[in-house]
Amino acid sequence: ASGKQYYDMTSGIGVHNVGHCTEGVVAAIQALALLVQLPASYAAIRRAEMLSEELHNSRIVLAMSQIRTHFVFNVLNAISGLCKSDPEQADMQIVRFSRYLRNNIDIMQEDHPITFEKALEHMHNYVDLEQLRFGDKISLDESYECVNFLIPTLVIQPLVENAIKHGLLPKEEGGIIRVSTSRRGSSVLIEIADNGVGFDPGRRLDKASVGLNNVRFRVERMMNGRMQVESTPGIGTLVRLWLPLGREESLSTLSV
Repeated sequence: ASGKQYYDMTSGIGVHNVGHCTEGVVAAIQALALLVQLPASYAAIRRAEMLSEELHNSRIVLAMSQIRTHFVFNVLNAISGLCKSDPEQADMQIVRFSRYLRNNIDIMQEDHPITFEKALEHMHNYVDLEQLRFGDKISLDESYECVNFLIPTLVIQPLVENAIKHGLLPKEEGGIIRVSTSRRGSSVLIEIADNGVGFDPGRRLDKASVGLNNVRFRVERMMNGRMQVESTPGIGTLVRLWLPLGREESLSTLSV
């Protein structure tokens, strides 16, 4: 009788313990799963931090490149020359130059995608300042099928600057830059073309290629877009950008 009683007691305890044991095993498996996921989660967080840092650095490099000392001095000298001959035009150029500088300073402090129209305004300020110095050597032709979309800062203006500096100015008679947009399904295609001196894309390793790579990095990482460069020596250069449409709500809150 005592053996039977002992067996029943043990069975009761055994069933009870099995329940607790099952719960413990499940908890242990869950904890183990979390531990297994931790390295991947940490790696994802680290990748996100590194991407944010790279985007930040590319923004600073591009913004600083837009306010180089010799560019500032050259613009100020050109404006100074207008002060006596055309004070009204000089005043207008001072306002334009201050807006250009202010925009670059703002970008260094905080970087949000902006409307394409705002990007065009920054580009126009830059082109007008260069035309003040080089006159008819720089012509701008524009055609826009689509303007209601967002774009990373420091994309259009640096590409136009690159076309002027490395495409048109080395050419004695200068040339034309054509900027256009068109719809391509769920994307917008931006084209920036010039009829300047051109270059060999496979051999270019100068500052211009560094600037192009910085723009490409921002387009790809910030907008999941794509950039293509075609150039032929003696003919000119064409840069194509494909950017997704329909992401205004999410992009309006993105910052780096």
